[in-house]
Amino acid sequence: MDAGVLAELEAAGLVTLAGKGYQGSTYAKIPYKGKNKPDSQKQANKAHAKLRAPGERANAQLKTWKILTNPATYVVRVP
Repeated sequence: MDAGVLAELEAAGLVTLAGKGYQGSTYAKIPYKGKNKPDSQKQANKAHAKLRAPGERANAQLKTWKILTNPATYVVRVP
C-alpha cells in the first residue's frame, strides 16, 4: 500500500489495519511483533487478526476470478 494512500485514509478519519510488513508506518495499525509478548499484546493481536480476516479472505477470493487477472480479455462492447 502506498504511503500516499495511507495518508489519505488517515485524513479521512479511517483506521487502516495492516500486517507486520508495515512496521514503522505512522498511518497503519499493525500487530505487535516479537516473542514472549504480554497477554494484553497477544489479545490485541488476536483482535487485530479477527478484524483483518474478512478483508484478507475477500482479497483471496477476488484473486481467483479470471476477470481480474486479465481484464482486457473480458471487454464488453455495447452496440
